[in-house]
Amino acid sequence: MQVFGAFKLSSQQTFVLGASILDRYLVGKWKAGEKLSRDTLPLTALATILISSKYEDVVAISAVQLVDKAGHGKFSLQQLIEKELDILNTLKFKVNSCSSFYHDSMLLYMNF
Repeated sequence: MQVFGAFKLSSQQTFVLGASILDRYLVGKWKAGEKLSRDTLPLTALATILISSKYEDVVAISAVQLVDKAGHGKFSLQQLIEKELDILNTLKFKVNSCSSFYHDSMLLYMNF
């Protein structure tokens, strides 16, 4: 959530979509029996922000901006792109498949 606030480019819909992508990715990996370490969570979150911004925003957050401003030098551009591809493959490229219930509940949570 701090990353979205820092860029001031993204809408609430971008945040909700990013949260949905992250949730569905983690469930997909769990169902596949793949364990993810906690160390990969920040990179995974940045990649979901990148995907949701590309999908929702008129001017998307750039991958370079994410690596530089939000990644704090912990990840390379190549790592971000590889994680983005892993997420998209796990979701079978179904980026926007969150239910209206999920969307509405996230918006209510954000406005609470």
